[in-house]
Amino acid sequence: MAAHPIDYEVIGGNFSTDEARQIWSEEAKLEKQFIVEQALAKVEGAQGCNSRTRS
Repeated sequence: MAAHPIDYEVIGGNFSTDEARQIWSEEAKLEKQFIVEQALAKVEGAQGCNSRTRS
């Protein structure tokens, strides 16, 4: 079930371009989130932070 008019298959093309839909796709958002999480883990590791040692 679509949650927003852009999500509807029939009228979705009226509100956005293919490029914009790709940028805001679930896959693209998750990919960017993983990139941020990786960078955060690297910085925390360099600083000696470890989720296993936190209380």
